[in-house]
Amino acid sequence: MADHIFNLSITIMRKNSMKKLITLLTFLCAASAQAAVVTSGPVELGNIQIIDDANPRVYLGGVTLDGTALGCDNNIPVILLNTSRGALMYETLLSAKKAGQKVNLVASKCWDIYSTPIVYSIYTH
Repeated sequence: MADHIFNLSITIMRKNSMKKLITLLTFLCAASAQAAVVTSGPVELGNIQIIDDANPRVYLGGVTLDGTALGCDNNIPVILLNTSRGALMYETLLSAKKAGQKVNLVASKCWDIYSTPIVYSIYTH
């Protein structure tokens, strides 16, 4: 009888542990769905448009990122030039274009002003 109660206790504990594990996995999956990352894959650079207004930026024509996966309204990647990091990324793009290298652009969020993917990483090939 004591063995039966002990085995029943172990079974209940395992079920509770499984419920907690499933809850944790569900939470992690939901969190990771909101932390989407999109990439262009290795692409040749097309037109590069620089806009110098209150929100200086570079648009990369001919390259698209899946903005809808990030919740953006469009797919044209943008590099914001209002930081030193943005300026360095722009210099990297110009160097890659001049050398004829392909690039891989990575974005994980939308620019709230124009709802376009913000590039935060550039790989040169």
